[in-house]
Amino acid sequence: MGQGLGHIQRRILTVLETIPDRYITKDNRPLRWVWLNVLVIMVYHPQQLEGEKKRDWDWGYSKNEARRVWESVKGLERRGMIETRIVKVKEAGFSPRFGKCQRWLECRRI
Repeated sequence: MGQGLGHIQRRILTVLETIPDRYITKDNRPLRWVWLNVLVIMVYHPQQLEGEKKRDWDWGYSKNEARRVWESVKGLERRGMIETRIVKVKEAGFSPRFGKCQRWLECRRI
């Protein structure tokens, strides 16, 4: 196994560094935790998130891209560079839909 970071891992770290500068929550606090699906789009297709409202964003990405980012995030977590957590839909305050996603992975830079 190599000792250095891969190019996807370096991109993930730069995206996680710049997110607090670009996105502010409703409470005027910087956004710290990032959903994995948003991270996939920001690494591979950042131009898809240029709309003002979330409903205008294009959420399309391939399974290959999602898998590569997920594996890179897990590698960065093992190295102690980022922190991840699993959030359940009910804990986040959303009403779960039957057959849809019930939990998701979030990550942030330490």
